[in-house]
Amino acid sequence: VVNLASEWGKLALQNVAGDSTQATTNRIEWMYLSAFGRRPTTNESETAVAFVQAQAKKQNVSTVSPELWTSLAHVLVNTKEFIFLR
Repeated sequence: VVNLASEWGKLALQNVAGDSTQATTNRIEWMYLSAFGRRPTTNESETAVAFVQAQAKKQNVSTVSPELWTSLAHVLVNTKEFIFLR
């Protein structure tokens, strides 16, 4: 799971370039579409953006750090929506 999350995070960075807040939002949308086949809700998007920005500040790295996106990918993999089929 760790390796797959890492690769998914790298793919997110490759598919959506940029380090602006809008790029972060677009990258999160791409991850939700690829994981769940839907766009994130406003709340999910805001929460994910806050997570990425907080982790970037905490780790003193840019929001395009692959480790941040690996962490978000790992978070998404651990959601009930990802784990269980409806």
